Amino acid sequence: MTYRTPFFILIIIGMALALNIAFAEPSAAVTQIRIGLVSGVGLKAEVPIGSDTELQLMRTTLPNEVLAKLPAGGYVAKAASVSMWVSAKTYASWDLLPDVFKSNGIPYITASGLRVVFSADPQNLTLPNLQTDSIQFEAVEAVGLYNLDKMMALLDKKVGSAYSLNMPIKVGNFRYRGAIAFEINKGILTPVNHLPIEAYLYGVIPKEVSPSWPTEAIKAQAVAARTYAYSGLGRFNAKGYDLTDDTLSQMYRGFGVEDPRSNLAVDQTAGQCAYYQGKRIDALFHSNSGGYTEDSELVFVNALPYLRGKEDPYSLGAPNDLWVVSYTPTDVENLLKKSGRSVGAVQSIVSRSVSQYGRVLKLEITGLDKTVTLEKEQMRSVFGTTVLKSLLFNVSKGDKMSVLSSSGSQAIAGGNVAVISANGVSTLDKATVLGGGTIDFLSKSVTPNESFRFIGRGYGHGVGLSQFGAKKMAELGKSYIEILTFYYTGITVASN
Repeated sequence: MTYRTPFFILIIIGMALALNIAFAEPSAAVTQIRIGLVSGVGLKAEVPIGSDTELQLMRTTLPNEVLAKLPAGGYVAKAASVSMWVSAKTYASWDLLPDVFKSNGIPYITASGLRVVFSADPQNLTLPNLQTDSIQFEAVEAVGLYNLDKMMALLDKKVGSAYSLNMPIKVGNFRYRGAIAFEINKGILTPVNHLPIEAYLYGVIPKEVSPSWPTEAIKAQAVAARTYAYSGLGRFNAKGYDLTDDTLSQMYRGFGVEDPRSNLAVDQTAGQCAYYQGKRIDALFHSNSGGYTEDSELVFVNALPYLRGKEDPYSLGAPNDLWVVSYTPTDVENLLKKSGRSVGAVQSIVSRSVSQYGRVLKLEITGLDKTVTLEKEQMRSVFGTTVLKSLLFNVSKGDKMSVLSSSGSQAIAGGNVAVISANGVSTLDKATVLGGGTIDFLSKSVTPNESFRFIGRGYGHGVGLSQFGAKKMAELGKSYIEILTFYYTGITVASN
């Protein structure tokens, strides 16, 4: 793959670490991916980086060609924008430098090859026996590697990434396979991990599902995650990487979270992706559907034929298939204000549109000053995606429950609760949640009368594969192919 935005390279090689995971590379055909470590490491002016073995510095264009080395240990990466004396020529490796360069300079990795940087102060530069055209004074904008505030190497920001070698590299508190590069924006560094997609999946799967789950569920997740990764190549190209390491893409924490069981599931499905009519799908997944998955266009924008909502009994009885959360009117007012939607003191919250599977599509919030309507995932963005866990909810205030049905919303007085069903709205003393147990709302007052109470099901956007549903299917003996074809309508699974 050719990258439009290049980077410098840091790669670690050496003896294997004494870890539980053998550092062996996946056997599938190598396709590189760039992961912006925006969550695990973060965007910082200074980024700790290092290894127990020597650092090898390379270029993107020739990723197997070592230009220079640094001793094992810890370093700090920082943006460097200075004027320095630099060798006029480029070299193929540090070993080919004149001895006077080796003893007086540090490596500078550029797009054209290895150059040498000398003192930033021309008055301090003493290089005997050199012709005047051997060095030149020029402005340098790059990333510096420092040890105890001493610059040890410079890496030009216009030089790219490389393939993984045989040792993880430590960045911040995590270790990663492959190469580490940096994007620079106004002195702030974004670490970017470059590695093969199969190796990337080793650090994804244990963060998405437990390695203790049935193998077929983990394999289903591996195929979904691989498909998502391939479909996401170039998604954040403007920022210098393909995907992020958080829930904007897929959770990823590198080598340190790997597990032999999830690595095996990746290997057993190596190269396999989900396809619809010959094209890779956008393999969306979430934690728990709450009993129903959803049509893609009702949560996001595009109507995709393989992302169709359906009843999902396999997700019942799993964590977060039922949840309750409360907000005071002041809470809601402040959350709206924080999102740029000031309405004044909140008076009511009413659902105005509901999908056939029960997810709220439009939520109307009326304040003393104005009324706003939140649509689709805007609701979770405002209220918090880890708090308002899904859009499959009812909302009530005080002793009235606002109940959702395909025809809209209605209120039921007296504290009784109603559940959504194909037959309409039924009022009960106890809410029965799709056969998954009951919750008694009359004997327990869980919120003050003035609070808004959201009673919901599931966790996540509800589109595509339900991870806990996949777990249940695997426990019932279903294969990973059966799991994938249940959640993704009309797809096939095939190798690249």
